[in-house]
Amino acid sequence: MNTIKSYAEAEKQRAISVDELRLVLNEIDTTIVSGISAETLQKLRTIQLKAGCLEELVSEEKKKYIDLLSQGELSLRDVPLEFRKDKDVVLVAVGYDGMALLHTCYQLKNDREVVAVALSNNVKALQYASAEMRDDKDIIMEAVFYDKKAVKYASSRLIEEDKDVKRAYYVSLVSEDANAFFTAPEDMRYDKEVVLAAAFCSDDSGEIYFILDSTSVELRDDIEVVMAVITQEGLGLMFVSDRLRGCKEVVKAAILSGGCIKDASKELRGDKELMIEAVSRYGSDIEYASDELRNDKEVVMAALTVSELQKDPTGHAFDSFSQELQKDEDVIRAAKRK
Repeated sequence: MNTIKSYAEAEKQRAISVDELRLVLNEIDTTIVSGISAETLQKLRTIQLKAGCLEELVSEEKKKYIDLLSQGELSLRDVPLEFRKDKDVVLVAVGYDGMALLHTCYQLKNDREVVAVALSNNVKALQYASAEMRDDKDIIMEAVFYDKKAVKYASSRLIEEDKDVKRAYYVSLVSEDANAFFTAPEDMRYDKEVVLAAAFCSDDSGEIYFILDSTSVELRDDIEVVMAVITQEGLGLMFVSDRLRGCKEVVKAAILSGGCIKDASKELRGDKELMIEAVSRYGSDIEYASDELRNDKEVVMAALTVSELQKDPTGHAFDSFSQELQKDEDVIRAAKRK
């Protein structure tokens, strides 16, 4: 009403901005205009006609904002409120900058199309979506497709009750901190995808090989899971199934990553190639060799290349050699060599 009176009572008509005109026309359309003469109302209507219909003005202004937003020359937060509620404008804004979702109305934060476009630009925009959208499995899994870390914005209900979202949540968690695996619920510690994520975690502060001790019997017998762990920490061989302890590929991978051949099957502890590989790293592992290999000069000489045996030629490991080889001149010389 004040805007109408102020303008109508002006002695001289002046050019007004679109925003001022909008205020005038809005009062005409929505206010009970009491105390305003028919002549004044007619004058205002004339202004409306001269300026062009409001719809056309709004359309031109809308196009202006769309152009600016599409080129990144304007932030949605600097756009008038009415246009921040306009889906066409907001779609352009979040298409250029997904985080612009923060500056729109709740109705559009709850609009699947708007949220989807925002996520395709920046998955972090999910944090500004409505509670309903963050409780929508399809929206969450779409965000996870772009970035697994986005699952942290999912509703607690989905994380607790939906198996796929729950798995995605723990995969994200253990990918950042392998130690989080050990406090995860049992069903997640028994989930292959979660176990693999923990095994390949970039944070190596934990003891990865204990993952095998904390997972299911079935996964300890899964060669993909086992290899993922022992290729990083061979000590995990102690937690592997009996079947895989008898797999040469698995045992060799464990040895190359610091594992002990004592955890291999009896048959593989009699494998000359594996035993040479093992004792070349830890000479004392000769004590776990079969009787035949402890009497094999090539295996024994490989064990003697390790400094710990050179420093203690009469130690327990030396006693593991066969009686025949303990008397062998080459073996004795190698054992005594500094």
